[in-house]
Order: sequence, then C-alpha cells, then structure tokens
Amino acid sequence: MNKTRLGALAPLILALAACGGGSGDGPAVFPPGEVLTFAATLDDGSTQETRYLVHAVTADGDLLAGESTAKLSPHRPPLASVRVALPLEAGDTPQDNAARLAALRDFYKQLWQGIAERRNDGSDIAAEIGAFESDVGVLYDDYRQSEFASVKDYVAFYEQVGENPYFDAQESVEEELVQFFAQTGWSQGAWLRALQAQNTDWPRFLALMAQRGDSFASLLHQYKTGNSSGLDDFVAGYVNSPRIKIQTKANPWKQVDGFYIRNPSWMFWMGDFPSTSSAPGAREASIISPADVHPYTYQVTSWDNESCPTKVHLSGRANVLHAFLAYYVVLEVANQSRQPMGVWVPRVAIDVLGVDKPDGGMHNLIAKNIEGAAEITDVKNVGTAERPQPRFNVVTKLKIPRLYNSKVWKITHAIDLDAWPICSTLSK
Repeated sequence: MNKTRLGALAPLILALAACGGGSGDGPAVFPPGEVLTFAATLDDGSTQETRYLVHAVTADGDLLAGESTAKLSPHRPPLASVRVALPLEAGDTPQDNAARLAALRDFYKQLWQGIAERRNDGSDIAAEIGAFESDVGVLYDDYRQSEFASVKDYVAFYEQVGENPYFDAQESVEEELVQFFAQTGWSQGAWLRALQAQNTDWPRFLALMAQRGDSFASLLHQYKTGNSSGLDDFVAGYVNSPRIKIQTKANPWKQVDGFYIRNPSWMFWMGDFPSTSSAPGAREASIISPADVHPYTYQVTSWDNESCPTKVHLSGRANVLHAFLAYYVVLEVANQSRQPMGVWVPRVAIDVLGVDKPDGGMHNLIAKNIEGAAEITDVKNVGTAERPQPRFNVVTKLKIPRLYNSKVWKITHAIDLDAWPICSTLSK
C-alpha cells in the first residue's frame, strides 16, 4: 500500500476553506478536531464540497480528534508529525457523523495493524496509509465491496502490488487498479477466485503482467476492446495467452501517436518562487514531431502563457490562515523553420503566478503545504503524417501532503492548438 489512489474532481476554480486554524509549520496548521471544508467550483458555476475532521494518531493506530487528545496517558501520546483527515458525510458536524466516524476509526486501526504485522520493520505506517492519497472513507467503502473476509486480506492484496518492483515504480498503479475494478464491476475477491480457477495466484499474475509490460490501464483497455464473456473468461484468456513483451530500459522520450514526448510528467510546488520558468527541463515537457527531432531547426511561432488559469483559495478561522494562489499552463509552439516537417511544442510547463498577502499573514506557510504534479496524457495527431498537429491533455493533481488521506484534486486541461480558447477544463 505505497502508491496513490485518487478521488477525481476536475474543477476550473478550486478552493480550500479551513474552518479553523493553527500556528507553526506542517501539521500544526491543522490541529486535531478542526473541520476542513474542501470546495471545488466547476465550469457551470456549481460548487462541490467535502468536509473533513482532522485527527491525530497514536503509535497504535488510534485516531483522536479534539479534546480526546488531552485524555491520553503520557505513555501513549499522539505522533507529533501526523494528521489524518476523516470525511464528514451526514451533515456538517462531527456529531452528525458519529456512527460513520466510529466505523472509519476502527477500519483505520485495522489497516494500521495489518500493515504493521505484514511489515514488522518499523515502517512509518501513517505514511503508508497516507500514500493512498484518498480519504479513509473511500478505502473503507472499497474494502466493504471487495468480498474479503478481513481487513488483513484487503491489506495483503494491495501490499502484494507494491512488493512487485515493476508496479512499485509506477506512480499511478493503485489509481489504475481502482479504476479497473470500478469499470469492470468485478470485486477483488471474485478476481482472486478466477485466478485460482486457472491454477495461479495474485503475485504470479502480477509477475506475468510485468513480463508483458502491461499496466492496469492497458489491462482495462484489453477488457473493453476484447470479446470476453465475463471475469472467468477474461482471466483465462490473459493467463493462457502466449503473448510476451520483452521489457526494455526506460527512455526519456515517450512515443505516442506520431510524436515524441520528453519528460511527460513532472512535479511543481505552489510555494515555489521564482516560478518554474527559471528551472527549465525538469519541470516541463516537450512534444516534438519525429520528422525532425532537432529542436534547433524549429522557430517559435506563438507563445501563450495564460492557458488554463487555475486558482486556489485557502482560508481559516478569523481569516488568520488565508492565501490566494494561482497557476497556469505555459505553452510555447514552434514550427520547422526550413521546411514544413511538423509542429513542436517545446515547452509545456506549470507557472505559479504568485500568492496574495491577505491581512493576518501566514500565506507563505499555507503555500508550502500544497504540492502538485502535472502529466501530459491522451496525445493525438489531429493533423497529417506529413505535418502532424498535437492535441493533448495536461492533467494536474494538487494535494496537501502533510494532511494524510485528504482529497487529491485532479484537474484536466484539454489543449487544442487550433481552437480558441486554446485550453478548456474538463470536468469528470
């Protein structure tokens, strides 16, 4: 359980309103018992909100909120550097969610104990659970639908994925795995029974996928485009297929639909100053026609540094914790200067515009608690083979890494160089 699982939203304007505050850096910004409201405003002006109750956690996996932390024995203090968010669903207050919160706290402790028993090596269990990057409510509901007899079995299923080096190196493996089961309608328990019917098991199936170079996204594609009659037929077809794909060393250039993509994913930080424009290469992508892979032969023909503006608003009790942040997708488009051999997008980057300084300060502190990741996806050639033209998406993900199991916002910007506006925000 060491990869990401994402709760997907695609807002045009994103706001985080913290109904309470704190002082100091990191988890101190989010004190136990605090109710945080995550509000996303979509293209149509509608707003989606999710509320969370902030908890501290002990070395035994007990989640504690508010006054309960003061009742602990000095021998069992909460971990100083850890905060965990549990979702509030039935109304606005913790009192409205008492039964649900009790179930989630019990589930979290079982997760904790299951991982600790499996690792038995002093691992940071809170970080392991937090690496799912989605709230504990999503994990709990997923477990209840999995058909596993115990949380320990649920833990083992996902731990075995991360124990395979091929999948451990994939950033979105668990997100893809969740989507696979969600879109096929199959449960994890039924999946394991189908493997058993083929005289194999989960680790060996993962090894087979690794040998063939498949991801769970490609496995889902095979399911959607194939003609299997159901779960058992699909598993049998895959296991007994002679198809083998030899793994090759990763290349910094990814070839997709007639284009080469350099550095298709990168990180950015909302607290970064100066902006990404001063750090080329590591924090930007390039999309180039394979007809001419020499960047110096291209001449820049257009520049758009305000594509897909996205704003983040954070506020807190008495306006003490408050910040306005903004970022946008930067595009630099070039054509081959000597002959019409293709279009090159030499720079697709994320620029952080800045942070306003509201009364009360602490804007820089809050900014440091937001981090993002960007990825070029769904590249298509909407031109011709002789003169290709890329259309693609830039997917950005925002999270608060110091607040475990809070929402990860997924924002998809569609880039069409022939359209105006050149960028649109897709809602999912």
